[in-house]
Amino acid sequence: MNAAARAEHAIDGYLERLRPALSALPAAQADDIVKELRSHLIDTAEVDNQLDPQRVADAIARLGDPATLASAYLMDNLALRAQTTRSPLLLLRLAALWATRSLEGIGALVVAFFGYGTALIGLGCALLKPFTPDRIGLWIRQVAPDDISYQLGRVSAPPADARELLGWYIIPLGLVVGAIAFAATTRYLLGKVRKYRRIRDRDTAWMMPGDGT
Repeated sequence: MNAAARAEHAIDGYLERLRPALSALPAAQADDIVKELRSHLIDTAEVDNQLDPQRVADAIARLGDPATLASAYLMDNLALRAQTTRSPLLLLRLAALWATRSLEGIGALVVAFFGYGTALIGLGCALLKPFTPDRIGLWIRQVAPDDISYQLGRVSAPPADARELLGWYIIPLGLVVGAIAFAATTRYLLGKVRKYRRIRDRDTAWMMPGDGT
């Protein structure tokens, strides 16, 4: 096998490992990524219309592990869709994937769970209160002279020796708190998405063709 054939074989091998890792993306987009990466590798490694094996090896090394590169493409795809649709589910998926790659991603995931969790509790209490009024509320109970216990949400039966604090006021309070938590969390995550995309566009545009932006 001559040098050009070895270089072509190295490119084929890298892209064959990359293609299955892109399976979470739409097939047409994955095909475009593979085609454009092949073109990028050939353009980078070609000398006098011949592929240079060392240049191919260097270009592949810059692209990095195929699974890691595919994960970056998936994050880019999720970031674009989340920014366009503002979907909490997509924002959560992006935060979860980002958390596997950086401390900032872990922070975003913690905020997402806390914020959307607060929204879910608040809105859930407000919406369920009319149907199970005796089981939805905020209870306070003295468990020791210096210890007070609080319980918020839905219970199978009101806690013994406890006093419910909010009554029907939990409906407007839950709606307001839930709506604020939902909107604030979504806004925070969208800000993180915009920051992530700016960094990706600035730092890795040379190696991220076909990201759909």
